[in-house]
Amino acid sequence: MLVSGLRFEEAINAYNLIIDGASEYFNRELSALEYFRFKEIFLRRRKKTYISLIPADLIEEIRMKGEKLNANIIRKRLQRRRIPLRFGNLREYWATLMTRYLTPAEIDFL
Repeated sequence: MLVSGLRFEEAINAYNLIIDGASEYFNRELSALEYFRFKEIFLRRRKKTYISLIPADLIEEIRMKGEKLNANIIRKRLQRRRIPLRFGNLREYWATLMTRYLTPAEIDFL
């Protein structure tokens, strides 16, 4: 979520697609996840997600070490470790960081 700026549920879907090895999902040339290829998951009525620039080594690490996740697994793991569930804060931090380098239109596109 911190690297992509995705919402919680979208981040889980993206993570699981990476593990599934959806070859058309990650564009190696651009080092980008292309969400527009999975319209039913990522292109919502109002707030749409098109691409995220993600380091290729992170994608490979997820593919090699990752296991499929869902919202309950993540919540339970964090609760057991007594880590607050503040997923919205990650997204806010991402947006704040991006405003230093990008225009609002570019941020909205990402």
